Amino acid sequence: MVVDKKCYAEVKEVINRFNKEEKQKIPNKIIELLNKETEGTEYLINIDSHKNLEEQISRQALSMLTYICLEYLADKKQKKELKNILIQNQKELVSTYKSVDDLFNKKKIVQQEKNTQIVVVNNNIFHKIWTFLKQKFAKIH
Repeated sequence: MVVDKKCYAEVKEVINRFNKEEKQKIPNKIIELLNKETEGTEYLINIDSHKNLEEQISRQALSMLTYICLEYLADKKQKKELKNILIQNQKELVSTYKSVDDLFNKKKIVQQEKNTQIVVVNNNIFHKIWTFLKQKFAKIH
């Protein structure tokens, strides 16, 4: 998977809004990677804590943040909750389509009809993850 620099900038911006204790839980290698990949870029990323994160950052950035939260920030109970959300979303997605080919064909049809980027067929997971992140980091400013 190729990650673009804007995605790194989005992740970096969200992490910069975490409190000091939460930031310290994230390994230096990840912070260094984010800094290296965003060096020399001038992306203006505005995060409004009153809006859903899924509406403000890319799906790829949200996935990266989910991984960081799951691996480094969540306690055992929160990890279990987040894993259950991810498993439930996967089950919902699989039950909607007979095969993986059906999923991709559906996305292609939606893309052709809208003549835009691929539309997320089931973005329910992003709302659940955003809610989880908001509960975990109540004071993201």
